[in-house]
Amino acid sequence: MTSLNQTPPAIRSILFALMMAVLLSALDQTIVAVSMPAISAQFRDIDLLAWVISAYMVSLTVAVPIYGKLGDLYGRRKLMLFGLGIFTLASLFCGLAQSMEQLVLARVLQGIGAGGMVSVSQAIIADIVPPRERGRYQRYFST
Repeated sequence: MTSLNQTPPAIRSILFALMMAVLLSALDQTIVAVSMPAISAQFRDIDLLAWVISAYMVSLTVAVPIYGKLGDLYGRRKLMLFGLGIFTLASLFCGLAQSMEQLVLARVLQGIGAGGMVSVSQAIIADIVPPRERGRYQRYFST
């Protein structure tokens, strides 16, 4: 079995970029929970507070299979960059939100972008890593 250090440099750089994208998605799922008290104090609205997390998770869950099919049709690189772009733009919208409703809508967009980053990254691994090594590389993304 080869180590990650013996992986060709081009594949290593792709894997690193994919890991960073998946890390952003995972971080965004959990970091909001820490900031919930500040969010509710800022907007003085607790009615939609649960939706700040739920909107992200629901839209991510819906987006994953859609990105999978679109990646097969239009190419994984394009879809990965599209998902990353949507995620980045939605993150900006979250930071600029003036109301809880705007924040929830921005979180929906973030989830849509993250769905692409999560699903397409796994498909890219399947494309660039030999089947015999695939499980090991996918493990790096789940730990």
